[in-house]
Amino acid sequence: MSGAYTLSWLSAFFQPETVLAAGLITCVMFISLTLYVWLTPKDFQKWLALPSAFLGALLGFGLVFAFMSTRPFHALICLLLVGLYSLYLVLDTEAVLGRTGRGAMLYDDYILGTLCIYKVRTRQDLVLIMVFLMSLFGGAKSD
Repeated sequence: MSGAYTLSWLSAFFQPETVLAAGLITCVMFISLTLYVWLTPKDFQKWLALPSAFLGALLGFGLVFAFMSTRPFHALICLLLVGLYSLYLVLDTEAVLGRTGRGAMLYDDYILGTLCIYKVRTRQDLVLIMVFLMSLFGGAKSD
């Protein structure tokens, strides 16, 4: 519930066209990434360490960004964060599918796993993807 309030509050600062474009792109990304994970036999669990390394690199970019704030650098950070949260979305979706691997859920854990991931984690990932896309597109309201 708080994610909806946060997203609606942040959306009030952007033009409606920007919010609509970011929302549509987020929906298309979610559907395409979910279908990709569901239809491919590829095992993504070997990528579990990648988000942590990616997040560490983004922390370094963020420190540089604090002192060097330019529009292209802001766009780069937003694109990298959208990629990071898309990777989290892929890993979480594969965990729900229950394929073999360290992060796979057992047969009895499907209901609990689906509730945990799609109620908490995926909603957070989708909200953050949409927020960073809105930030990337700009279009902030100027009163």
